[in-house]
Amino acid sequence: MPFKTKEKERQWRKDNREYLRKKRKQWERKNPHYGRDWRRKNKGKGLYYWYSEEEKNLIKKLRKNGKSFKEIGKKLNRTSQAIQGKLSQMGIRLRRKWTEKEQKILKEEYLKGKEIKEIADIFNVTIGSVNGIIRKLKIGYKPGTKEFSEKASRRNKKLWNDPNHIFNKPEYKEKLRAHFKDPNHIFNSKEYKQRLSDMAFRNKIWLKSSAHNNNNNKRGYYSGFREDIGHYVRSRWEANISRYLKFLIIKGKIKKYEYEIDNFEFKKIKRGNRSYTPDFKVYLNNGKIEYWEVKGWMDKSSKVKLKRMAKYYPNIKIILIERKEYKEIEKWSRLIPGWE
Repeated sequence: MPFKTKEKERQWRKDNREYLRKKRKQWERKNPHYGRDWRRKNKGKGLYYWYSEEEKNLIKKLRKNGKSFKEIGKKLNRTSQAIQGKLSQMGIRLRRKWTEKEQKILKEEYLKGKEIKEIADIFNVTIGSVNGIIRKLKIGYKPGTKEFSEKASRRNKKLWNDPNHIFNKPEYKEKLRAHFKDPNHIFNSKEYKQRLSDMAFRNKIWLKSSAHNNNNNKRGYYSGFREDIGHYVRSRWEANISRYLKFLIIKGKIKKYEYEIDNFEFKKIKRGNRSYTPDFKVYLNNGKIEYWEVKGWMDKSSKVKLKRMAKYYPNIKIILIERKEYKEIEKWSRLIPGWE
């Protein structure tokens, strides 16, 4: 089949990969000795599998100088896999030997918050090699920790802000939309959705939200850090309820409060809302604990969480502060400094 450009040919091959694979298998069944016979006829003619002594010495030299398989392949007009295979045949160590000094530099750069790809570029190695040393030194952040979430958030933000990244290309977005519209695509399968849910649950994605950015969001919820209360909140209402709780502490009505400190898991639930984090944990003077939940608008997800809390944790007392309750508390606003 004639093609006008190489790109079109590549695209056609990519789109018809399964068809070509089947044809290749059929042909191989008819000609089982083709590969062996071809190698025998063309041995020593400088074709892809044959390496001269000069090339072998060059590979050794370049590898010794710390060049990657890809770089050596470019130099010799071969693939990185071919270079890797040849080095293995020659009995040359494939893995890079990291010195103590290099490991120390890697550790410092990683703990400063530098991306793994950037570290790999510094040492001219693969990302996998850097990840291996990070595991060996036991300096990687564990999934679910605050540091892990922050690092993932920084990386994703950097990718989304890069106009040249594939995430921001219209073809990629169109392709994604088509996948989600297709009911038979893996994205719409129960297994894939379950896997996503498990990953989110394991990494505790729900603990890191837009409320922890020091910015006002577009909806006017005014999430961010408040100097007077000393912590982040998700909305203006939550900021004011925090001030009210501080007012109650001064008056001696309650001992103390904590913001989003406890997370309740619904272990029998496998998908959807699998956990719930109340807004405020309030310590009463009699030693009891109650949780306050601020809800300006009760959405479907919040209703489900509260129902599941009542079912799986019936002994936990949750006080719901909706518009009516908030308006009652707001009557004290004249006595509370910083009220928004």
